[in-house]
Amino acid sequence: MVLLIISSFYLILVQKATIHLSFNEYHHILSDSFFLYFTHVGDGLVAVGVTFVLLFIKFRYALLLGLSNILSGLIIQVSKNFIFPDAFRPKKYFDGIHELYYVSGVDNHFVQSFPSGHTGCAFATFFGLALIVKQDWLKFLCFSTAALVGYSRIYLSQHFLIDVYFGSIIAMVVTIYVYFWINTFTSPALEGSIKSLFSKR
Repeated sequence: MVLLIISSFYLILVQKATIHLSFNEYHHILSDSFFLYFTHVGDGLVAVGVTFVLLFIKFRYALLLGLSNILSGLIIQVSKNFIFPDAFRPKKYFDGIHELYYVSGVDNHFVQSFPSGHTGCAFATFFGLALIVKQDWLKFLCFSTAALVGYSRIYLSQHFLIDVYFGSIIAMVVTIYVYFWINTFTSPALEGSIKSLFSKR
């Protein structure tokens, strides 16, 4: 919430182009390599993998992450492809205006910038996990992972801060809704897992 509030004031007071240029000034060969690969945590495969693992722990948890990713993903993709299809990404936005720093090996796109799909996927996955785990350090680790994925999209100049901001909000709102909706069901089947199914045989 603190990060969202700070970002809100930042977005209200400063133009998105100015914000992006300020982020783009800071880069290093080590962070280039890190974010080049870490950004893939939000491309969907990690979400599928984590959801699959949760099937062996509790069906309720797997359902939470699965539905959260599907619903938030649908909202984000509809927004990107049908509502804001011509929203410029940084590479197109600054074309002929300012020469950005680009990380080698990144295929920078031109449109469908708003909102960020990778960020939405990361927050749906790791915010969902944060609602499941009990330890504070694990909750913080989940938040840090999702936040770093969001930052990676800005660092790689694939998105503006506003794209990442709304991608995270969409994912968190959907995840909270799914979390409370699933908890209205008291079916014992949801407390089971693939592991428990095999143990009964």
